[in-house]
Amino acid sequence: MKNSIILSIAIISFLFVSSCNKEDLVISNPTIPAFLQTIVDAHACLDSDINGTLIIQSYKTIHTQTIETANISGHFNGSQGREDKGDLNIGSNITITPDNTNNYTSTDNLSFLYGTNTSIELKDDQNSYFNSNFTLPKMVKFTYPTPTDDFIIDNQSKTISWEADANNTAGVAIIINYSPTLPGNETFKSQGYDKTIINTHLKGDDGSYQLSNVDFNGIPDGSFITVRIARVACDTVIDSETGGKYFLYGYTIVDALGTYMGGIQ
Repeated sequence: MKNSIILSIAIISFLFVSSCNKEDLVISNPTIPAFLQTIVDAHACLDSDINGTLIIQSYKTIHTQTIETANISGHFNGSQGREDKGDLNIGSNITITPDNTNNYTSTDNLSFLYGTNTSIELKDDQNSYFNSNFTLPKMVKFTYPTPTDDFIIDNQSKTISWEADANNTAGVAIIINYSPTLPGNETFKSQGYDKTIINTHLKGDDGSYQLSNVDFNGIPDGSFITVRIARVACDTVIDSETGGKYFLYGYTIVDALGTYMGGIQ
Protein backbone atom coordinates (compact mmCIF):
# COMPACT_ATOMS: atom_id res chain seq x y z
CA MET A 1 0.00 0.00 0.00
CA LYS A 2 2.82 2.35 0.96
CA ASN A 3 4.62 1.64 -2.34
CA SER A 4 1.44 2.37 -4.29
CA ILE A 5 1.04 5.73 -2.54
CA ILE A 6 4.69 6.63 -3.26
CA LEU A 7 4.29 5.63 -6.91
CA SER A 8 1.11 7.68 -7.23
CA ILE A 9 2.78 10.74 -5.72
CA ALA A 10 5.74 10.33 -8.07
CA ILE A 11 3.50 10.12 -11.12
CA ILE A 12 1.46 13.14 -10.05
CA SER A 13 4.63 15.11 -9.34
CA PHE A 14 6.05 14.21 -12.76
CA LEU A 15 2.87 15.25 -14.54
CA PHE A 16 2.72 18.47 -12.54
CA VAL A 17 6.33 19.39 -13.32
CA SER A 18 5.91 18.51 -17.00
CA SER A 19 2.76 20.62 -17.21
CA CYS A 20 4.45 23.55 -15.50
CA ASN A 21 7.49 23.27 -17.77
CA LYS A 22 5.32 23.51 -20.90
CA GLU A 23 3.23 26.35 -19.53
CA ASP A 24 6.30 28.31 -18.42
CA LEU A 25 8.05 28.26 -21.78
CA VAL A 26 8.44 31.63 -23.45
CA ILE A 27 6.11 31.98 -26.44
CA SER A 28 7.48 33.68 -29.57
CA ASN A 29 5.06 33.15 -32.43
CA PRO A 30 6.83 33.73 -35.76
CA THR A 31 6.17 36.78 -37.89
CA ILE A 32 5.44 35.58 -41.42
CA PRO A 33 6.24 38.09 -44.20
CA ALA A 34 2.99 39.49 -45.59
CA PHE A 35 3.75 38.23 -49.09
CA LEU A 36 4.09 34.64 -47.79
CA GLN A 37 1.08 34.59 -45.49
CA THR A 38 -1.36 33.15 -48.06
CA ILE A 39 0.78 30.16 -49.02
CA VAL A 40 1.79 29.43 -45.38
CA ASP A 41 -1.91 29.48 -44.44
CA ALA A 42 -2.61 27.07 -47.31
CA HIS A 43 -0.06 24.62 -45.88
CA ALA A 44 -1.93 24.73 -42.52
CA CYS A 45 1.26 23.86 -40.63
CA LEU A 46 1.59 26.84 -38.26
CA ASP A 47 0.28 26.07 -34.79
CA SER A 48 -0.34 28.54 -31.96
CA ASP A 49 1.85 29.13 -28.88
CA ILE A 50 5.14 28.51 -30.68
CA ASN A 51 8.28 28.42 -28.50
CA GLY A 52 10.90 28.73 -31.23
CA THR A 53 11.44 29.04 -34.95
CA LEU A 54 13.91 27.81 -37.56
CA ILE A 55 13.85 29.54 -40.94
CA ILE A 56 15.70 28.55 -44.11
CA GLN A 57 15.49 31.39 -46.64
CA SER A 58 16.47 31.65 -50.27
CA TYR A 59 15.42 35.05 -51.61
CA LYS A 60 16.76 35.95 -55.07
CA THR A 61 16.04 38.06 -58.13
CA ILE A 62 16.25 36.89 -61.74
CA HIS A 63 19.77 38.37 -61.76
CA THR A 64 20.94 36.30 -58.77
CA GLN A 65 18.77 33.17 -59.06
CA THR A 66 21.69 30.90 -59.96
CA ILE A 67 23.43 31.61 -56.64
CA GLU A 68 22.75 28.65 -54.36
CA THR A 69 23.31 30.20 -50.94
CA ALA A 70 20.57 30.53 -48.36
CA ASN A 71 20.22 32.03 -44.89
CA ILE A 72 19.45 29.99 -41.80
CA SER A 73 18.22 31.57 -38.58
CA GLY A 74 16.61 30.08 -35.51
CA HIS A 75 16.03 30.26 -31.78
CA PHE A 76 14.58 27.88 -29.21
CA ASN A 77 13.00 29.14 -25.98
CA GLY A 78 13.03 27.77 -22.47
CA SER A 79 11.38 29.28 -19.41
CA GLN A 80 13.77 32.27 -19.39
CA GLY A 81 13.92 32.93 -23.11
CA ARG A 82 16.32 31.75 -25.80
CA GLU A 83 18.50 28.83 -24.77
CA ASP A 84 21.74 27.20 -25.85
CA LYS A 85 20.55 23.74 -26.84
CA GLY A 86 23.78 22.50 -28.34
CA ASP A 87 24.34 21.93 -32.06
CA LEU A 88 21.88 22.40 -34.86
CA ASN A 89 22.80 19.79 -37.48
CA ILE A 90 21.42 20.10 -41.00
CA GLY A 91 22.17 16.98 -43.00
CA SER A 92 25.75 15.79 -42.67
CA ASN A 93 27.26 19.01 -44.01
CA ILE A 94 26.23 21.83 -41.70
CA THR A 95 26.57 22.25 -37.93
CA ILE A 96 25.49 25.56 -36.39
CA THR A 97 26.25 26.56 -32.82
CA PRO A 98 24.45 29.38 -31.01
CA ASP A 99 25.95 32.85 -30.72
CA ASN A 100 26.22 34.77 -27.46
CA THR A 101 22.50 35.64 -27.60
CA ASN A 102 21.54 32.00 -28.29
CA ASN A 103 20.57 32.65 -31.89
CA TYR A 104 21.47 30.07 -34.53
CA THR A 105 22.49 31.79 -37.78
CA SER A 106 24.43 30.88 -40.89
CA THR A 107 24.70 31.57 -44.61
CA ASP A 108 25.67 28.50 -46.60
CA ASN A 109 25.52 26.82 -49.98
CA LEU A 110 22.33 24.84 -49.54
CA SER A 111 21.95 23.36 -52.99
CA PHE A 112 22.02 19.92 -51.33
CA LEU A 113 19.05 20.82 -49.14
CA TYR A 114 16.55 22.14 -51.68
CA GLY A 115 14.71 19.45 -53.56
CA THR A 116 15.63 16.69 -51.10
CA ASN A 117 14.59 15.15 -47.80
CA THR A 118 17.16 16.14 -45.16
CA SER A 119 17.48 15.50 -41.44
CA ILE A 120 17.48 18.51 -39.11
CA GLU A 121 18.51 17.70 -35.55
CA LEU A 122 18.95 19.84 -32.43
CA LYS A 123 21.09 18.09 -29.82
CA ASP A 124 23.74 18.41 -27.16
CA ASP A 125 25.89 15.81 -25.41
CA GLN A 126 22.94 14.49 -23.37
CA ASN A 127 19.79 15.01 -25.44
CA SER A 128 18.37 14.99 -28.93
CA TYR A 129 15.68 17.64 -28.63
CA PHE A 130 14.21 16.96 -32.04
CA ASN A 131 15.18 15.14 -35.22
CA SER A 132 13.00 15.96 -38.23
CA ASN A 133 13.16 14.74 -41.81
CA PHE A 134 12.43 17.98 -43.63
CA THR A 135 11.74 18.28 -47.36
CA LEU A 136 12.26 21.59 -49.14
CA PRO A 137 11.16 22.04 -52.76
CA LYS A 138 13.72 22.94 -55.41
CA MET A 139 14.98 26.50 -55.63
CA VAL A 140 12.76 28.58 -57.92
CA LYS A 141 14.24 29.74 -61.23
CA PHE A 142 12.45 31.89 -63.81
CA THR A 143 12.69 30.91 -67.46
CA TYR A 144 10.65 33.98 -68.50
CA PRO A 145 11.36 36.75 -67.93
CA THR A 146 15.14 36.40 -68.13
CA PRO A 147 17.68 38.96 -66.91
CA THR A 148 17.94 40.45 -70.40
CA ASP A 149 14.20 40.84 -71.04
CA ASP A 150 12.35 44.15 -70.90
CA PHE A 151 9.55 42.75 -68.75
CA ILE A 152 6.41 44.62 -69.80
CA ILE A 153 3.05 43.12 -68.88
CA ASP A 154 0.07 43.81 -71.14
CA ASN A 155 -2.56 41.84 -73.03
CA GLN A 156 0.00 40.65 -75.57
CA SER A 157 2.63 39.62 -73.04
CA LYS A 158 1.24 38.14 -69.86
CA THR A 159 2.69 34.63 -69.38
CA ILE A 160 5.49 33.89 -66.94
CA SER A 161 7.38 30.61 -66.73
CA TRP A 162 9.81 28.83 -64.43
CA GLU A 163 11.52 25.48 -63.95
CA ALA A 164 8.79 23.19 -62.62
CA ASP A 165 9.24 20.92 -59.60
CA ALA A 166 7.15 17.79 -60.19
CA ASN A 167 7.69 16.66 -56.59
CA ASN A 168 6.33 19.88 -55.12
CA THR A 169 2.72 18.78 -54.63
CA ALA A 170 2.05 21.84 -52.44
CA GLY A 171 2.25 24.13 -55.48
CA VAL A 172 3.58 27.67 -55.80
CA ALA A 173 2.44 31.17 -54.99
CA ILE A 174 2.41 33.78 -57.74
CA ILE A 175 2.70 37.09 -55.90
CA ILE A 176 2.14 40.48 -57.52
CA ASN A 177 3.51 43.27 -55.35
CA TYR A 178 2.96 47.01 -55.90
CA SER A 179 4.93 49.33 -53.64
CA PRO A 180 4.47 53.12 -53.66
CA THR A 181 8.10 53.46 -52.53
CA LEU A 182 9.50 51.61 -55.54
CA PRO A 183 11.51 54.05 -57.69
CA GLY A 184 9.31 55.26 -60.55
CA ASN A 185 6.02 54.92 -58.60
CA GLU A 186 6.15 58.37 -56.97
CA THR A 187 3.54 59.73 -59.39
CA PHE A 188 1.08 56.99 -58.49
CA LYS A 189 1.66 57.61 -54.79
CA SER A 190 0.55 61.22 -55.24
CA GLN A 191 -2.55 59.98 -57.10
CA GLY A 192 -3.76 58.02 -54.09
CA TYR A 193 -1.99 54.70 -54.70
CA ASP A 194 -0.03 55.15 -51.50
CA LYS A 195 -0.43 51.69 -49.97
CA THR A 196 1.41 48.46 -50.69
CA ILE A 197 -0.75 45.97 -52.60
CA ILE A 198 -0.10 42.23 -52.52
CA ASN A 199 -2.17 39.95 -54.75
CA THR A 200 -1.48 36.22 -54.46
CA HIS A 201 -2.56 33.29 -56.63
CA LEU A 202 -1.86 29.68 -55.62
CA LYS A 203 -1.46 27.06 -58.34
CA GLY A 204 0.18 23.78 -59.21
CA ASP A 205 3.91 23.75 -59.85
CA ASP A 206 3.64 23.12 -63.60
CA GLY A 207 6.08 25.77 -64.82
CA SER A 208 3.85 28.47 -66.31
CA TYR A 209 1.09 30.92 -65.46
CA GLN A 210 -0.94 33.35 -67.53
CA LEU A 211 -1.48 36.54 -65.59
CA SER A 212 -5.02 37.95 -65.45
CA ASN A 213 -6.61 41.25 -64.47
CA VAL A 214 -7.43 39.78 -61.04
CA ASP A 215 -3.71 39.58 -60.31
CA PHE A 216 -3.45 43.35 -60.71
CA ASN A 217 -6.55 44.34 -58.76
CA GLY A 218 -6.04 47.82 -57.32
CA ILE A 219 -2.73 48.38 -59.12
CA PRO A 220 -2.47 51.42 -61.45
CA ASP A 221 -1.61 51.06 -65.14
CA GLY A 222 1.96 52.06 -65.91
CA SER A 223 3.32 51.26 -62.46
CA PHE A 224 6.41 49.25 -61.65
CA ILE A 225 5.59 45.99 -59.92
CA THR A 226 7.36 42.90 -58.64
CA VAL A 227 6.31 39.44 -59.78
CA ARG A 228 7.38 36.78 -57.27
CA ILE A 229 7.27 33.02 -57.44
CA ALA A 230 7.46 31.28 -54.07
CA ARG A 231 7.69 27.69 -52.86
CA VAL A 232 7.29 26.92 -49.16
CA ALA A 233 7.69 23.93 -46.85
CA CYS A 234 6.89 23.90 -43.14
CA ASP A 235 6.46 21.66 -40.12
CA THR A 236 6.02 21.83 -36.35
CA VAL A 237 8.28 19.71 -34.12
CA ILE A 238 8.17 18.99 -30.40
CA ASP A 239 11.09 19.36 -27.99
CA SER A 240 11.57 15.93 -26.38
CA GLU A 241 12.69 17.47 -23.08
CA THR A 242 10.34 20.43 -22.51
CA GLY A 243 7.42 19.68 -24.83
CA GLY A 244 7.96 23.05 -26.52
CA LYS A 245 6.74 23.58 -30.08
CA TYR A 246 9.17 24.76 -32.74
CA PHE A 247 8.05 25.97 -36.16
CA LEU A 248 10.35 24.92 -39.01
CA TYR A 249 9.82 26.56 -42.36
CA GLY A 250 11.77 27.22 -45.49
CA TYR A 251 11.09 29.08 -48.67
CA THR A 252 12.58 29.82 -52.05
CA ILE A 253 11.56 33.03 -53.82
CA VAL A 254 12.64 34.75 -57.00
CA ASP A 255 11.61 38.32 -57.91
CA ALA A 256 11.22 39.83 -61.36
CA LEU A 257 10.74 43.57 -61.73
CA GLY A 258 8.30 44.57 -64.46
CA THR A 259 5.98 47.29 -65.74
CA TYR A 260 2.24 46.72 -65.67
CA MET A 261 0.65 48.48 -68.67
CA GLY A 262 -2.94 47.36 -68.07
CA GLY A 263 -5.38 46.05 -70.64
CA ILE A 264 -5.17 42.43 -69.45
CA GLN A 265 -8.39 40.43 -69.71
